[in-house]
Amino acid sequence: PVPSSELQLLVKILACFEVLAIMFSHRMCIYTYQTQGASAAYFSSFTRAGEFAVGGLVACCLHLWPWSYALLTRSPGRSPMRSLHRIALEIASS
Repeated sequence: PVPSSELQLLVKILACFEVLAIMFSHRMCIYTYQTQGASAAYFSSFTRAGEFAVGGLVACCLHLWPWSYALLTRSPGRSPMRSLHRIALEIASS
């Protein structure tokens, strides 16, 4: 099913916030690394938030492009997704 234009707009807005979260997390990680060291930067909550935002961004992209979602869910009538493509999506979403 094709999502409505309102839903697509909301997903696009969410994707923008995911990108902002990734950028904020990256900046906080650099700041924490410079001020408190590598161990603190690795375990920082702000650094971990960026990892979750990447998964959210991949989910947003899947919902913005219905053909990707159909391939990922193995919808009937679609040619199967190549293994390398599926592996890349799985790694990106985790």
